[in-house]
Amino acid sequence: MNLKSVCIAWLLLIATPASALPILSADGSLLSGVVANGETYDVRFGDAVLGSIYSAATVGAAGWFDLANAVKEGIVDALSMLSPAASAGDISGCTAGATIVGIDVGCIILIPDILDSSSGAPRFRDTEAAQITATGLVTRTTLSNIAAVAPEADTGFYGNLTFAQFQRADNQIPAPSTLFLMLTAAGVLLRLKAR
Repeated sequence: MNLKSVCIAWLLLIATPASALPILSADGSLLSGVVANGETYDVRFGDAVLGSIYSAATVGAAGWFDLANAVKEGIVDALSMLSPAASAGDISGCTAGATIVGIDVGCIILIPDILDSSSGAPRFRDTEAAQITATGLVTRTTLSNIAAVAPEADTGFYGNLTFAQFQRADNQIPAPSTLFLMLTAAGVLLRLKAR
């Protein structure tokens, strides 16, 4: 491998799409700039019926568990980067001071990651959700003690639960510096082919 090939490979490796800084909408319903598995996602929060957001086929599909958990980790990372910091009351579908047995549980953000059919009817389970407390602490929380819920369950009943629905952001545009590196790499390749 000669020096030119190494330079080209290096330029192509560092020429990756830029990630936008996370932004939480004023009403707390949209968190943009969530990065998971190298992709950027827009995440919508709000009370909803599980089955109207995620079908049993989606939650039971191969690879869903890993994707759902990557997005939940991306939500934790994005919420941690917000300035000014957000708190539970800033997330759509959650109340400001939600507690369970006097403990500040804040807002638990659900993306079901397992389809549980052990009891007959399909039920959704979220093994490790994203969570943000009333004081703005953002973590992952294990939900092994929370029963699996039917697809028709509605989070509007609970003040400390909200659903997250995510989709790949359309604006996966390279930053100017990345675009420059990509053009430079293309120019080098054209020169090499011309020889």
